[in-house]
Order: sequence, then C-alpha cells, then structure tokens
Amino acid sequence: MKNKFYLTNLKQYLSSNSLFTNIFVLMSFLLSVVFILFFNYFIDAFFNYKESDFRVGQPAKSDYVLKSDLSYFNEFETNIAKGVEEQLVLPVYKIDDEITSIAISELKAFYQSINSLLEGNSSTDLIIERINDTFPDLFTSYEMGEFLKLDLRHFFSLLLTEQRKILNRGYISESGTSNGSGLISVISSDDGTLSQDISAISVLKSIKIDSSLYGDFEPYFSKLLTEFMKVNCFYDNDQTKHNKDLALLNVKPVIDYYRSGEILIKKDFVVSSDIHKKIMEAEILVKKNTISNIFLVLGYMFLIYVAAIVLFTSGFIQKKLNESDVVLLAGMTLFYVLFAVLLRYFIGLENISIYPLLLPSILVSMLITFLLGSKVGLYHSILTSFLVLLISDFSIYAFSITLMISILSTIVIHDVEKRIDLMKSSGELAILQTVLILYMLAIDIVKTDDLLMLLFVSVGSSLVFGILTLALLPLSEHLLKISTCFQLTELCDLNAPLLKSMLIKAPGTYAHSIAVANMAESAAQNIGANALLAKAGGYYHDIGKIDQPHYFIENQKGGKNMHDDMKPSLSVAVIKSHVKLGIEKGKKIGLPSDIIDIIEQHHGKGAISFFLDKAKKESKGGLILTEDFGYSGPNPQSPEAAIVMLGDSVEAAVRSLKNPTISQLEKFVWELILNKLKEGMLDACGLTLSDLTSIKDSFISTLMGHYHSRIEYPTGADE
Repeated sequence: MKNKFYLTNLKQYLSSNSLFTNIFVLMSFLLSVVFILFFNYFIDAFFNYKESDFRVGQPAKSDYVLKSDLSYFNEFETNIAKGVEEQLVLPVYKIDDEITSIAISELKAFYQSINSLLEGNSSTDLIIERINDTFPDLFTSYEMGEFLKLDLRHFFSLLLTEQRKILNRGYISESGTSNGSGLISVISSDDGTLSQDISAISVLKSIKIDSSLYGDFEPYFSKLLTEFMKVNCFYDNDQTKHNKDLALLNVKPVIDYYRSGEILIKKDFVVSSDIHKKIMEAEILVKKNTISNIFLVLGYMFLIYVAAIVLFTSGFIQKKLNESDVVLLAGMTLFYVLFAVLLRYFIGLENISIYPLLLPSILVSMLITFLLGSKVGLYHSILTSFLVLLISDFSIYAFSITLMISILSTIVIHDVEKRIDLMKSSGELAILQTVLILYMLAIDIVKTDDLLMLLFVSVGSSLVFGILTLALLPLSEHLLKISTCFQLTELCDLNAPLLKSMLIKAPGTYAHSIAVANMAESAAQNIGANALLAKAGGYYHDIGKIDQPHYFIENQKGGKNMHDDMKPSLSVAVIKSHVKLGIEKGKKIGLPSDIIDIIEQHHGKGAISFFLDKAKKESKGGLILTEDFGYSGPNPQSPEAAIVMLGDSVEAAVRSLKNPTISQLEKFVWELILNKLKEGMLDACGLTLSDLTSIKDSFISTLMGHYHSRIEYPTGADE
C-alpha cells in the first residue's frame, strides 16, 4: 500500500508539471549531487594532494590533514613487538638418554674394576697404576693413597647418584646458549614432553660440589664426577623455531589510529619514511572511500528527492504547488546545497562549530515560509537539515543546529504581520540559537577554543539573515508574483487605489466584495486556511466589473437592467468577461498569483442559470448548449479559492431573501454549498465535509452581523 501511495504521488507530481519544470527539478537534483561529490570527495581524492609536497627526507611544503579516519599498520612497532616476543622464547635443549646410559655405565664399570682389584687383594701400587692409566695425572700419589683409604663402596654410590641426577637434568657444553634470560627449556628425548625451564648455568659443563654434603669425599668427588660426565643435552633448532613461530602468531599487529581532520605532518617538518607511508595509505583510502561514497550520495539524495515529492504534495501541505512554486523550491534547495558545500570546503570540518551558524538556514526557511506557507517551510527545513547531515560528513552537531534553527525560523514568523516585526523575530532567533549552542557545548557534542567568537557568530548570523530576508522578500514577491502576509496585509488596506476605484465606479460590487471578504476571512480562520489570502481574494475577486459596472445587478440601483435588451448569449459573454478582465487587470497591477487564481476560479465551471433558462425559453425548443452558458473555470484548486467562491454565491443569493429566519438562512446557505458539492466544483480544493459545515456556520454568523435587521429571529429569541 505504501509503495502504491508513493508511486501515485510521483505520477501526480510528474503529470501536474510541465516538461520544463520537471527538467529543472531534475537538473537541480543532479547538480546538487555533482557538487556534493566533487567538493566533498573528488577534490580531496584527486586534486588536493601533490606527491611533490611530501618527499621522504625533505620538508613538507604544506600541512597534510587527514580527510577520513585512518587505521595504519605500524610495521616498525609490530616488528619490535615480534622481536621482544621472540626473545622471550627459551632455547629448547633435548636430552639424549643413550648418552646418559653410556656415561652411567662407564662409571659403574670403573667402580667394578677398582672393586675387583680390591677384592683380589691387589697391591696398592697396581690399583694406583690402573687409575693413572685411565685418568693420567688426575690424582697425585699422595691423593691416590688417601683415596684408597676411603669407603669406596659408599663413595661410588654417592657418585652414581649425583651423576644420574645431573645427567637426567641435562648436561650441556659451555658453548650452550640461552635467550639472555639465563634460562633454557629442557625436553626429554624419550617422550618429547617439556621437562622444565631451568638455569642454563646450572647445566653447563662444570661441576661444583657442596663440601658440606660430601665431607672427606669432596676432593675426589668433583674430579671423578667431571671425568665421567658426558654432554647429553643438545640444542634443538627445529623445536626452538617452532616455539618462536607460535609465539609470533600471538603477536597482535600494532595499529595507529588517526581521526579525520588530524594533521599528520605540519608544513616545514621533515617527511620521514614512516610518515610518507601513512600519507600514501591515507590517499589510497580516500580514493577507495570516494568510490563507495558515490553510491552513498546517490542513494541518500534519491531518498531525499522521493521524500520531497511525497511531502510537497497536497495531501501533506494542504495546498497545490503551481509550477513557479516548484521551480522556487528546487532553486532555493540548489542554492542552499551549493552554499553548504562551498562553505564546508573553504572553512573545513576543523571549524565545524561555526559551520551550521554560517549556513543560510534562517534566510531560506523564512523566505520559503513567507512565500509558500508554513508547512512547506517546515518540511523544507527538515529536508535541508538532512542534506547538511550528508554534506558535513554526518556531523550530529551540524544536523541538530540546522534542524532546530530552521524549524524555529518557520515558527517565530508565524504571526508576523508587519515587515518591521521580522527584525524582532530575528532577535528571538539569535537568542534561541545562542541557547542551543551553549547546550551543545555543555553536553560535549561540540568543542571550541573561542567561545566569545562562536557566540558572536551565532548572534550576528541570525541578525544578518533576518536583514537579508527583509531585503529580498519584496523582490521575491514582485518577481514570483507570490503573496506573502506582508503583501496581503497591504492589499487588504481599503485605501488601496484599486479598491477606491471600485468604490467610486462600482459601489455595489465594492459592498459585495467587502461582505464576501469578511465572510471568507472568518470561514478560513475556522478551518485553518490562510485567512489573509481569503480576505484579499474576497476584496479583489470581482475587479473585472470595475470598467463595466452597469452590466451587473448590484450596481444598477433599481434602474434599467442593461440585459433586458440583449440576447442571452451576449449577456452571458458580458457576464463571463468579468473573470477574464479581472485576471488581466490583476496581472497589470501586479497582484500575486494566488489572488489571480482566486479571480480565475471564483465561479469555477458553474452555469449562469438565469440566462440559460432565458435562452431556452426564447429558443422555443431549439438546440441550446449548456456549456455555452457556463464559466470557463477552472474549479477552485485551493481552500481559499473555494471559500471565496462559496462566499460570493451565498452573499449574492442571500440578498434576494426577504426577512429570512435563522433556520431558513441556515437551510438556504447549506443547500447552496451542497449544490456546489454535487456539481463537482469542490472536488479539487481539498475541503472535507467537516470543513464545509464549519464554513456554513461561519457564513451564518457573519451574515447575521451584516443583515441583522433583515433576519427574523424565532419568537422569544434575543436579537
């Protein structure tokens, strides 16, 4: 259902405007897209950067400001982190159990050979000779003699135990290395499991014995232990490399984060290779973002375009925009977009605090509200705020300030009646905008280094845009022929030249127009329509009668009726001509297009019944075409035009009643309104049945004031 609604609005919009208008709106849309893409993205991506400004080892020729957030992989810092992590990995040594067994076996064999000599009661000299043959110059003759006096069984038992403990822990050569921590990882060769991380120093090929543990054995213990020790713990390069690789996998890359708008390097600072890499990566990122941003901007702008078509249809704004209105809206939007884009480009996002204050939001919102109405101004304010959101790289601050101040601009001028009151409204906006700025600063949505300057810009921009609105409004009224409250107020002055001319030349028409204006104003107020426009339309709807007043009954003052001697067809031509003459006169004196429309539509396509009936009687059965005896129209296209049409019919008809009662008057007025409704003359004006009821009640109330003496009240009723 929603899609059907949007398509219906789109078809209605396209069919109701000329080819020129549709092309102008489309071109405005496309130009807005092109400007946003070019100044927001393409210039930064393809034009601003000069590689020659940032050469490695040379001073930068300008500041390099990041155009978007940058996540930079810091290879240098990452390699340092990897080096540290790699250094922390302990060298892996693996114990060779076969060598361990051989070393233990050799010690046992030596003990057994000594023990067999002792058990065989061999001479001491023979035993010493055997030991010297195995380990020349290990002991002196004296030490050897003393050694043989020891409890050798106990001695070798302790020696084997100590040897086995050392070898099982791992015994490496003095050329063994650690990672600088003094630790190594020792792995058993039989099952490959990590044994323990131990001090490399404790497993070097050097034996130190605690004399307190071995007493008299100590001089011989360490020497023999050293002789029977074998290096059984060897560096495992593959396992060490594997451990380092695993450790490097756990090293997270070092990422440097930079925010959009940050200065990566300032002018005259030497460009390092690292900074140059960052600049290159930032430029690549900008170009990539530009491609994706093309689709973002196109999609975003298309949604705004569709939203505008939907919001500016009569279903939302309760009025139909004519082609000049559509062109004005498109032109003002294009101007606003171009201004916003260029302002953003020249002041940069680093000055985002003053950006929305310098936008012509107040000027555009006020002009559109005055020229096209408050609802059009409100919806346009919302749409332009979303355009600012896109142009400012989705700055919530810029969007919020623009939205709030634009909406407030449409509100504060709602009841303005005099042009000078516009400056008062500008002052109110200055105060409101300043309060908004202070609130934004308080909640940290925006920051500034110069609060006084920010407040000065806030107040100054509001007043300047108010003055510009005051200056441009009369020019806009004249060029576009659009009515504003100021112009309508001036037109409703009964001392206006045209109204004074009507009073002199066509006093009956003047009295009728005054009555219709009063009825229209009251009725428009009751239904929420433009009361000032309805009142002015009532004053000027019959200005086409001024130059030939005597052809209209209200100016004949009981004298001869000019139509008595005229054919019905000629009379109808004269009567109908007052609409055409009124349009011509209105255009000549520069009446707004809204009032020209009311003059053109105040009879719609209604039939001139009196002369139609007269023609039928005179034709005696001949062919009479009804359309020849009706107004050319069109039927009313706005509530104000419809109200003037109904007021015109009711006021003229009521003058024919003689002393009607209130109930008779109500019935009579309601029947007149319903006849217009049945004839389809109210189909295009947007009035509901409830509106028509309110209009009828308002007419009755006004007529009771005008014709108080002619209305008969029910018995007992107070007059």
